[in-house]
Amino acid sequence: MIEIIRDPVDQIDAWARRGWGNRYCVDPMSLTPCFKHESHAVPFYAYGWEDEYLKMQPIDRIVKMLYHLQLENRRSYESLSISEKEQIFVLRFEDLVSDTEKYVADIAKFLDTSTTKYTKSAIKAQGCPRYQDPAKRVRRLNSITKEATKESLLLVDEMIEDYKSDWV
Repeated sequence: MIEIIRDPVDQIDAWARRGWGNRYCVDPMSLTPCFKHESHAVPFYAYGWEDEYLKMQPIDRIVKMLYHLQLENRRSYESLSISEKEQIFVLRFEDLVSDTEKYVADIAKFLDTSTTKYTKSAIKAQGCPRYQDPAKRVRRLNSITKEATKESLLLVDEMIEDYKSDWV
């Protein structure tokens, strides 16, 4: 299995730009399982905190949904045995897109296969490798900071610390 994790700042920003704080359970293109809570539809990401979800602003919904997804992902990984963990190749999305050939080669080795004559053109078609502009990330974090509540920002900080931790 290949697990690609993403910088939470970039992921929160991406979800916010796509309107996921309001689109789940409304937009038929979301393809996300929803369930009925009282008279509202709520995405399964909000299971267990439905009332809070319904009262939140879109950015705070996004932060909390991604927080639960990221930390549940981490808890699941941590619960695996060493041999199970060895069957999972974990990498950061940002590393993959900035040093693509290296990570594609690492993935091929992990899968006990090799790249093909089409690999380089496929990488190029995806716009890789690409430069990761640190200033852009700062702008994204500033935008999140301006919109989110203090409670959500604590979750963002925890997500960032988890992302930076050495589990990759």
